[in-house]
Amino acid sequence: MSAEHIQPSVLEAELYRESLIRARSLLVVDIRDQNTRAVLFDAVDNHYRLIAAASKMFRSTTGDQGIIHSVQAAINEIELVTNRELLSADRLPILPTRVNGSGVDDLIVTLLMSDQIRALLAGMVNELSVSSAEILAYTTYSKILAK
Repeated sequence: MSAEHIQPSVLEAELYRESLIRARSLLVVDIRDQNTRAVLFDAVDNHYRLIAAASKMFRSTTGDQGIIHSVQAAINEIELVTNRELLSADRLPILPTRVNGSGVDDLIVTLLMSDQIRALLAGMVNELSVSSAEILAYTTYSKILAK
């Protein structure tokens, strides 16, 4: 068999690459123990390019409000650097990108905290609901205290 039958044509490779780049813009927010990082990517010539990145510290003891504030602050920093509106007036991400260029097409959020979530599992039927809850709990960073 010749090589032309094994390898895709240049056109097929280009079409495949274009299909991978679905979103024109992408905002990634990575929340860790004491640090939140936001990174903005835009698609240029069918490749994602890093546009801006920002990082903000917070204390996990401040709870949800500390995390939310650090996410908003990191995104605000990207807004300042890029002169692009990413958060709405109510401080939520603008999805999808608007005609005026504000917002992003996709948002990805990752969360990793060092302290395990302590879980107490309860259900009506031990073999079904508790087992299902246990499977779900093990997909997170959890420690099951009791069933």
